[in-house]
Amino acid sequence: MNTFTPYSPEKVVHVIGALAAGGAERFVSELVQNLLKRSVDVSLIILSNRLDVVGSQMLLDLKCAGIKLHTGPTAKVGARTVLWYIHKLFEKSPSIVHLHTPNTELAHYVATRFYRHPHRIYRTLHSVKPPDALTMRLAIRANKVVISIACGDAVYQARRQGLRERMITVENGVRFNWPVRTDDIGSAAKLSRGFENNRFHFLIVGRMNERNLQDSPKGHDVLIDAWRRGNLGAKKCVLHILGDGNLREKLTTLAEGDDSIIFHGVQPNVYEWLLASDCFVMPSRYEGLPIAGIEAAGTGLPCVFSDIAPLRELQAPQVLWVPVGDPDALAHALSWVARERPSVDTAEVNQFRKRFDIRYVAERYAELYAS
Repeated sequence: MNTFTPYSPEKVVHVIGALAAGGAERFVSELVQNLLKRSVDVSLIILSNRLDVVGSQMLLDLKCAGIKLHTGPTAKVGARTVLWYIHKLFEKSPSIVHLHTPNTELAHYVATRFYRHPHRIYRTLHSVKPPDALTMRLAIRANKVVISIACGDAVYQARRQGLRERMITVENGVRFNWPVRTDDIGSAAKLSRGFENNRFHFLIVGRMNERNLQDSPKGHDVLIDAWRRGNLGAKKCVLHILGDGNLREKLTTLAEGDDSIIFHGVQPNVYEWLLASDCFVMPSRYEGLPIAGIEAAGTGLPCVFSDIAPLRELQAPQVLWVPVGDPDALAHALSWVARERPSVDTAEVNQFRKRFDIRYVAERYAELYAS
């Protein structure tokens, strides 16, 4: 039986931009629930009141867990939000404020021009890439942070030169509350989702946000190009795309005419889609330590990953590697997986789950607060 040390540190407030589909948001949602189980006096401030179906699910879970929630007054984070945030800081009087996204860094920097009560600032860095906005980069630089926590070693290596404070790595974690996939579980999940059992189902999960397709982090455009080059639809394969964003219209245009490529938008209970799929694809240009990748490998799916440091760091049980931005190599990898249907060792999957268990991550965070 696993045992954990209870902690009673000072009052801790975690701050995120919105309750919406995204790896950082889902990580924080699980983290604060597990911190509460360790007697950490924790609450969650959400700057935006924007909510999607995944956010609604997280909101319900947080309320059921007894997390104290405070949600901002508007969908867009602006001056009114910052005033509200200042009021919440005075109301909560936290000893520790933990920031998670670039917009929370900017809001906190502006707010502390007025809120000057003593508190310590922690941050978690969720991506190898700093924000594009100059104001957010300056805020990250200006906030007097006690410690920066990189969500993986690749993030640590990429970001350590730009920060002055102490920096450590604590890997992301997941609450694995679903079984490891087997053939029987997969068949039942396909039936539940309405997937044809005689077809091979690929899955990609991620936001579609960026200024243009060529800069998008998840590489959806490369995947669709590879899919069409490999003529995967004619090989009885289906590509399921979960997620949304400003690039969705351009991506649907790229996929136009191929009914084997299906856009499902943002979906709750992603694990149900993982269990129903045969392979997970992540052709990313850059990442942090991806929650979606952890969930997919921890489900027992074979994966096709782009060869980048954060995905190598996962050491997933069954992976086929492809160069970044190479649709021909990706088409070949997808065709090979659909033809060979590689199996994944269950013992390795269980070891992977143990490594990325959110309970151990929360334990490490609690130790940092207590120290």
